Amino acid sequence: MSKILNVLAIVLFGLWAIGFFVYNLIIISHIFLVSATVVLIIRVLKEK
Repeated sequence: MSKILNVLAIVLFGLWAIGFFVYNLIIISHIFLVSATVVLIIRVLKEK
């Protein structure tokens, strides 16, 4: 029984780690997208 629980714990931890990594990647990419958009808007406004 304890072996099954150990495997389950490892699998759950692995899934959590992957989910956490993907979640952070999404947040970082959103920050990059927002900052790139802001920079583009500022450049367009300066040219006018």
